[in-house]
Amino acid sequence: MNKAYLLVICLLLTTFTGCLDSEEKAEENLLDEVNCEIISGEYEVQNIVDGVIVGYIKFSDLEYDDIDERCNGSYNFVDTELGYIHANSDGTVYDYKVAVSFSSSDIIITDGAGSTIIIDDSEDPAIGTLQDSGNITWAFGSKFVPCSGCFDEAKKSLSEYLFVGDDNAPGEGEGCIDYEDENGNGLYDSGEPCNDGSTNGGGKPEDTYACNINSEGFCIFTGTPHKQGLEPGTDNIVDREGNYLFGLDESVAANSEGMQLQARGTPAFDGDQLIQSSQEGMSEDEKAFHKVIAIMFPIRNALMYDIGSLTQDEWNALVNELEIREIKETTFTDGQTPKDNYYGRQGIFDLAKDPNDRDIHHDVMKFLEESGLYLLCHVTSDDFAQMLADTHPEGHNPCEDAGITTRIPFTSGDNWGQLTTTLPEIYATSDVPQSQIDLVMDGYTTASEAWGNFGPLEFWIVGSEKEAAYDLDKQYCEVRVEKDSSLGSDDEGHCLNRSHNLTSYVDDGGAGLNTRRSNYEDYSVFIVTFASKYPSPDETGYTVVSYHEYFHVYQQAHIFTKDGDDRDELMGGNPYWAEGGAEYMAQLLYSRQEGVDSNYLKDRMSWKMETKEDLEDGESIADISYGSRGHIAYDLGCWFTAYIINQTSEEAYLNGFYDDLNELGWEGSFVENFGVSSEQMLSDFDDFLDLSIEEQLEILP
Repeated sequence: MNKAYLLVICLLLTTFTGCLDSEEKAEENLLDEVNCEIISGEYEVQNIVDGVIVGYIKFSDLEYDDIDERCNGSYNFVDTELGYIHANSDGTVYDYKVAVSFSSSDIIITDGAGSTIIIDDSEDPAIGTLQDSGNITWAFGSKFVPCSGCFDEAKKSLSEYLFVGDDNAPGEGEGCIDYEDENGNGLYDSGEPCNDGSTNGGGKPEDTYACNINSEGFCIFTGTPHKQGLEPGTDNIVDREGNYLFGLDESVAANSEGMQLQARGTPAFDGDQLIQSSQEGMSEDEKAFHKVIAIMFPIRNALMYDIGSLTQDEWNALVNELEIREIKETTFTDGQTPKDNYYGRQGIFDLAKDPNDRDIHHDVMKFLEESGLYLLCHVTSDDFAQMLADTHPEGHNPCEDAGITTRIPFTSGDNWGQLTTTLPEIYATSDVPQSQIDLVMDGYTTASEAWGNFGPLEFWIVGSEKEAAYDLDKQYCEVRVEKDSSLGSDDEGHCLNRSHNLTSYVDDGGAGLNTRRSNYEDYSVFIVTFASKYPSPDETGYTVVSYHEYFHVYQQAHIFTKDGDDRDELMGGNPYWAEGGAEYMAQLLYSRQEGVDSNYLKDRMSWKMETKEDLEDGESIADISYGSRGHIAYDLGCWFTAYIINQTSEEAYLNGFYDDLNELGWEGSFVENFGVSSEQMLSDFDDFLDLSIEEQLEILP
């Protein structure tokens, strides 16, 4: 039986007002119980005069009380006219108590305390008429129109809250959490002092989630930035200028009054901060919550206040924890209404960089709130995830919405392989000119912009004077002991006596990466050393070498293990893979720089192909080790990388292979991303080597 048919029956039967015997009384009670079921549900709240929708109301849990002869339950309210969800202080939807009784065709509604429903401005009960259509017309000039799913949809379109919860339903005023109850009625009434930091004179929360378009065209939010945050790629809590404050293990999220925030999914508010406090006694979920807050504060600041100066690299570093968990991967802007749209990590950055004179605060806040929730889902327990669902103000299950198949918890104290905003440390001998240092940094900047900024990274630049190189080598050994707590004074002596020290670069020249990451060291770091010859700074090759060495940083950053043998295996063993890949990516990147000859890449690759004449019959490039014949693996490995990218894509090589390396292993990642085994690919490449140079060059971009 549909609702409209039930309404007609009930209206016809409840018009009889004569004396009823017990059977008729029971029948009336049954009809009132049916009315309880009819009233339950969602409604548009419209002005009768102009039909404008001013809000949505939802009646729930209405049950008939035989003694009081009324339906008791609750309702929720969304005020779309003013843009607020009536909520508890924790952001969950507030349940107003309601009592519904019936007299003839009239419906009489009061709240749980016997006064009026919230949308009526009088103190008298709200009296309405239930119409055949299912509409309820009210004496105070409003009309309820039944709808399905409209209340929940309205909630999704709003992000501001009118806090009326914690047994603090509004009286005459608009609601307040911390107020002076001067008349002792247990309610906040107009004129009573309100101590909420988020309210203005009328009691409504100040809209800190609005933004103003500044002279540069950026949408800058009202309110104030968070004063502390987690420095990307570290365990350091820093201030807005990047100054160290305290460690992550003693960081606690608090409100503007310094009160510790409860571990739940409530969005951050203006004035929330990080304070230095012990985490002793906290659960792992609580610790994870406070770390998520520390991560999200700088992201919020970046989008809300610092977007004008924010660079792409800085943004990538800030959202790295989201990226590695594939949180907010995609952007969708083809929805029927704006609330149907959503932005991914790159999409929201691009939007914030160019809002096109539009107030984008809803888009930004949706990204921030969902990103924080989805990150919590990854790093907390099943029980915490259930709590997030139970307390979500819109009734969502955020961990289901996130589409998580495998949780990726926080790593413990090891940020290896994570993007960072930290610049490399530069050490140079006294005879190295500033121009050479600038050249190294220019190469680093170009490479890190192309492949991501990884660290910690040190550059050691050696000139032509041995005495200066020896002095720098002593500093090198001091830095090693200073940074690595597992080393002592004896290790400093061993360091000075090592065979391949910095003075050897004076004679031998070249460049190299030393990846210090092992089970025997506490400190992991990339160390790149540059000589001043082979090549010299005035040669083109010097820049290409800087790209080459930084690509090795990229490769090593994608290998997490500290086991030396495992690292070697994941690097591909013999040099054709790691060195060939670094060489091709370096040459490719250089060829894309402004002012470089359009034939540069083909010229260099033609020269490298000549090395195939040094291959022995039936020899595979994968079998050639470092040493006197290592140049063959470098040159033809460079071509092998170009061949793979041509057969698949640069994305598959650069991101797919290296992203899957730790989970699938070298061969597993190779097959997953390139579609065939390495043995088959090498066999196909051998056939490719038999082609003419003209045919070979056709695979280059």
